[in-house]
Amino acid sequence: MQVGTGRYAGGGVRLGIDFGTTLTKVAVFEETTGTCHPLPLPQLSRGVPCAGTGQDVPVVPSRVHFPVTGSPLFGAEMGADGQGETGSSLTCLKHYLLTDSPVQVPAGDGTQCSAKDAGSRFLVRVLTEAIAACGCQPTQVVFTLPADAPPHYEDWIAQVAASSGIRQFFVLDECSAVLLGMGVPLEADHPVLVVDCGGVSCTVTVCVRGEGESAGTGSRLRVVGKAKGDDGGTGIDGWLASATGTHPPPGTGHGEMNRRDRVSEGTYERAKELLSSSADVEIPLASAGQYPAINTRITRATLEQVLTDRGFFATLDRTIDRALAAARMRGYTPEEIYTVVLAGGSGAIPAVLEAVRRKFPRCTVVCDRPAWAAARGAATYRPGSSAADRIRNDYALRYWDPVTLSHGYRFLVRGGTPYPSAGQVARLVISAAYDGQTHLGIPLFEYRTGDGDAPCRSIELVGATDGGLQCADAATTHSDQHPPVWVNEQVPMFLVADPPAQKGEPRFEVTFTIDGTRQLAVTARDIRTGRLIKEAEPLFRLT
Repeated sequence: MQVGTGRYAGGGVRLGIDFGTTLTKVAVFEETTGTCHPLPLPQLSRGVPCAGTGQDVPVVPSRVHFPVTGSPLFGAEMGADGQGETGSSLTCLKHYLLTDSPVQVPAGDGTQCSAKDAGSRFLVRVLTEAIAACGCQPTQVVFTLPADAPPHYEDWIAQVAASSGIRQFFVLDECSAVLLGMGVPLEADHPVLVVDCGGVSCTVTVCVRGEGESAGTGSRLRVVGKAKGDDGGTGIDGWLASATGTHPPPGTGHGEMNRRDRVSEGTYERAKELLSSSADVEIPLASAGQYPAINTRITRATLEQVLTDRGFFATLDRTIDRALAAARMRGYTPEEIYTVVLAGGSGAIPAVLEAVRRKFPRCTVVCDRPAWAAARGAATYRPGSSAADRIRNDYALRYWDPVTLSHGYRFLVRGGTPYPSAGQVARLVISAAYDGQTHLGIPLFEYRTGDGDAPCRSIELVGATDGGLQCADAATTHSDQHPPVWVNEQVPMFLVADPPAQKGEPRFEVTFTIDGTRQLAVTARDIRTGRLIKEAEPLFRLT
C-alpha cells in the first residue's frame, strides 16, 4: 500500500474526510494518476496497523486537549503517551455532535468550551493541515455522513467547511463510502450488509442500491434495515484493560497496586490494533514510586477470550438479527444477501471476522483495510456521477394572486434537478406592494413528489402587505394532490429595503443556486442602491 507523503503541487486532488468517533481519517485522490492514498498529517496523525499489509495507516485521534496554559492540542499533538499534560480533554467528538450534546469542558483560559465548538476547532485544524499537506487547493472535498445524521450535523459540516476556506464541498453517506472504498459493487435487487465496529458502538446496516442508481462508481445506498449495539471499540479497550491490568504479575512485590493508573492513554487501543495483525503485543508499564517498571504481554487469545467473556459476540449476533428483521419487514430476506462488509477499526480483529463468516457461511465477507475504507471511498467518489445527486422534491415560492384571491406557487427547483447547480436555478425581481415597505419575505414551500426537471424562467414578484409575495405576471400553478409544506416558516428570510421601497418599485434582483450539500442559497442585490445585501446565503437544505 502506497502512503502519500509528498506535496501534490501539480493540483488536481480530491480530499476524502472521514470524521470518526475516535479516529479521523484523511485520504487524497490524485486525478492525474487515478491513485488514492491515506494522507498523513505530521502534526496530528499517528500510525495504526493495517491488517494484511504490514504497514501503518495514518489516523488522527478525534480529540481536543485544553492545557491549563497555552493553545489547545489536537489529535496526536498531545503526544504518544499523554504524560505530563494537565487540563481537560474531549474525545468521541462526533458522538456529542450527532446527539447535539450540551457538554462543556474548561478551555484553560477561564472559559468553557462546548463539544460543538471543540469539534469545529478540531476539524478546521484537520482540514487546514490536509490542504497544507497537499500543497494546493483541492478540486473537491468530500465528507462522510452517517445515514441517520440529523440536519444540524450537516449544517455543522457546512460551517466547518466555510471556516476552512472551502467554498464547495460534498457529502457521501458512510455506507456508500465504505463500499466504494472497498470496491464492493451493488447488484440490482440484492442488499448488502455492513457491520461497522466503530468507536462507541457496533452498527449493522442492510442497504440496497437507490432507486434509479447504476452499479458504477458514485452509487448511493438506501437503508432498509439498521440496528445498533452498545459494544464498540472504546468498550473493548476498557475490557482489555480490566482483564490485564488489575493485578501485577506474581512475585513483583507490587501487592494489589492498580497498574491501569500507570498505563498511558491509548495503550490498550493500540494493543487491540496490533493484535489484529500480530499474535501478541507487549504493554509497557511505567514505574510507580519505589516500584520498578514492569511490562505485561497480551496475546490474541487473551483478546478473544475477553470478547467472549464480555458477551461481545452474542451482542453482535443479536444486533445483526435485529437489522435483518428490520430489512425483512421491508421485503428483503437474509437469503438475498450475497455480500457482507466489515468496517471500522475493530472490524479487523480476526475473531470478529471469523464470527461474521460463521454467521454468513455462503456469503462473501469483505474486510479490506477497514481502518480507512470510508475515507478512501469519499476521496474516490465523483460528485455528480450518480442519479442520487439530484433534488427529489419540487420547491416553489408562494404568492397571493389578487385576481383569483388565492395562493399560487412559482417554482424555483423541480424534482430531478442536479446539484450542485452549474449556475443559478432561478431569478426573480421583487417589487414593493406599498410605499415605505421595508421587509419583503421569501416563503419557500416543498412538494413531496417531483415531476421532473423544468427550468424556471425569470419572473417578477411584488412584496405583499403581510411580508409575503404577489405575482406580477401570469401564474404557473401545480396540480399535485398533496398540499405543499412551508419549509422555512420557523426560520424565515426577509429582504430589508434601506431606504424603504416605494409601491411598484422593482427593488430586489434575487437569484438562487444549489450547493454540493443541497443547500438552496439566495443572492440578492438592491436595485436602487446597487448594494449586494445577501450573497449565497442559505435558505433551506433541499431533499
